[in-house]
Amino acid sequence: MATDDLRGFLKECEEHDDLEKVEGAHWDLEIGTISELSAEKGGPAFLFDSIKDYPPGYRVATNLFTSKERMATAFHFPREIEKLEFIKKLRGTEYNRVEPVEVDSGPVMQNALFGDDVDLFTFPVPKYHEHDGGRYMGTGHIVIMRDPDEGYINAGVERAILHDRNTLGLYISPGKHNRIIREKYWSKGQSCPVVMTFGPPPILYLAAALHVPWGISEFDWAGWLRGQPIEVIKGKLTGIPFPADDEIVIEGEYLPPETEVREEGPFGEWTGYYAGGRQLEPVVRVNALYYRDDPILAGVFPLKPPLHNFIVPIISTPVVWDDLERAGITGIKGVWQLEAGGGRLITVVSIKQEHIGHAKQAGLVTAGGHGGGYISSHKV
Repeated sequence: MATDDLRGFLKECEEHDDLEKVEGAHWDLEIGTISELSAEKGGPAFLFDSIKDYPPGYRVATNLFTSKERMATAFHFPREIEKLEFIKKLRGTEYNRVEPVEVDSGPVMQNALFGDDVDLFTFPVPKYHEHDGGRYMGTGHIVIMRDPDEGYINAGVERAILHDRNTLGLYISPGKHNRIIREKYWSKGQSCPVVMTFGPPPILYLAAALHVPWGISEFDWAGWLRGQPIEVIKGKLTGIPFPADDEIVIEGEYLPPETEVREEGPFGEWTGYYAGGRQLEPVVRVNALYYRDDPILAGVFPLKPPLHNFIVPIISTPVVWDDLERAGITGIKGVWQLEAGGGRLITVVSIKQEHIGHAKQAGLVTAGGHGGGYISSHKV
């Protein structure tokens, strides 16, 4: 499929006049400012090249999913698809596991560095917002871990700040699957093996952002969504798989807090606020770096509400609908999480009211579910 990797996705956007190429922007605030101002007006995706302080060919792509049309492109849906139909297609009611296929190599292995040769400043990592605590390499990325008890592979989206040439700060919110996994390693006094990829196939990134249930790998979910398996390479140091056609990949150790912590944050988050303040967080020591020639760093940084980033309602609305039906709520006509509330902050459920207390039941299920209960208000 043409849009399986990030480059194919950008090429298809360009064919629809939905990609703008920009040369000479500065990594310090300019990339973020240009991207957000354009997103406010419903503008295209961006591909930045010849970035200040960096040679041509080391690129950053932004605004990848700030429109329904580009989201549809990533999922191989028709660009003209209606929003409600979009949500229905992402529900897990027909999920059928499609496991990844392991291959020996791929484009991401064109450059391979280990140990002291690793230098993350090779890439033009932006500082996106004025008051961000630093340069955030991890926004359009995925964080991959293996559960030590069940052995399943989990992929999530958690922010990562660039500390130095071989150290990243990784913040994971409480309750997230990767946070549960890291605690299992740390409780045994072990570092948590981790892989992070910074230019993944769009459909895998979006699967990692979705609220996929515990125990189901996002690689399997993405394979199901696209109708064919993801090709992966097993990490030389961690044994954790990563996409063969990624742009930039690291293997590392997520160190227990008693080993090392550094200041992380604040970061301009999807709520429209700088979240977290300046606080001590554990770090990832990077031991291996792989990247393609002329690499592209994916930037999916948060935008201030009213939401300009279509991805946020998409990642949890289908799960809310699934929660409602599993709880036996009937007469559901539609579910949507409003962009104006930042996505996830205001959940609307439309039902055909069939009995006394029907709306209350729907509201309680929505408020208690893992898709709709996250700092959200509700209206039925």
